[in-house]
Amino acid sequence: MKINKIVDYKFQLSTDLTLSYLLSEYDSYTFPRISDKMKTMDINDPLLAILVKTDSKIAGMAVAEFDRSKKHSEILSLLVDKEHRNRGLGSKLVNYITVALAKAGYREARIYFRSNWESKGFIFKLVEKDKWTTPVTLMHIFKSSINHRDEVRWTHDRHLPEGMQIVLWIDIDDRLKNDLERHIRNEKIIPRFLAPFVNAEKIETLNSVGLLYKSQIIGWNITYRLDKDTIEYNNLFVREEYRRHASLPVALLNRSVQIQFKNNIPGFIWLVDNSDRRMLNFIYRRIGPFIDSDVLVMQTAKKL
Repeated sequence: MKINKIVDYKFQLSTDLTLSYLLSEYDSYTFPRISDKMKTMDINDPLLAILVKTDSKIAGMAVAEFDRSKKHSEILSLLVDKEHRNRGLGSKLVNYITVALAKAGYREARIYFRSNWESKGFIFKLVEKDKWTTPVTLMHIFKSSINHRDEVRWTHDRHLPEGMQIVLWIDIDDRLKNDLERHIRNEKIIPRFLAPFVNAEKIETLNSVGLLYKSQIIGWNITYRLDKDTIEYNNLFVREEYRRHASLPVALLNRSVQIQFKNNIPGFIWLVDNSDRRMLNFIYRRIGPFIDSDVLVMQTAKKL
């Protein structure tokens, strides 16, 4: 008869964990890795963390944003060591961290996850048992590679309306960028996540491009280098008043892809908002046969 070993678990709360300390001491205990998340999002001090330990080692960890200026917090990472799974530790970590967030004044906790994660089953169990919202799809992550280069027929320069030009983002005059940033801040007509100034220091200068017309930036395709072999496309935008020119988003995309082809960078990742039906239709119609995977980014939330 198999006898399960009784393990004494201790939970430890930290409300002032710094990002640098987390990276140096605990990054290997995070999922997704905080060091990977930093490549495409800003993570600021302090962080809220719950550690679960045995006498000999760390058995699991949960990490959340702890920016008091916000009304909601994202649970950035949740990991339980394989040796200690199926013992309720994941649920306890989530419970302890949401209680700590509620005490700190947050009104909502959020978890973002992907459809190809092994842990998605655990998250769906949370939804069933602990009053988290039904997961909704926010984004699609399409992966492809340069191996399909000879099969893709749409990567050629498109004719642009008179007066419009596509230029490298790095070559656009700072005055135009400053004008655009003021316009976005004052008019609030562009969602923050689509602004080309989010994670500005992480923008890939090789093939991020902007669309200019009458000394204004009216569109952009911003990319990020994930590693030496992979570029992520996650910010394609054209101002609403110019969307009657249906070829403009494709023209921006074309230019970035051409540059990537020319530089023999093999990996492509395309992030597309689930509500952007036009772009999704383009992906499925034009790129679909060359897509190696389609992963969903999903979100669930809980009122605190």
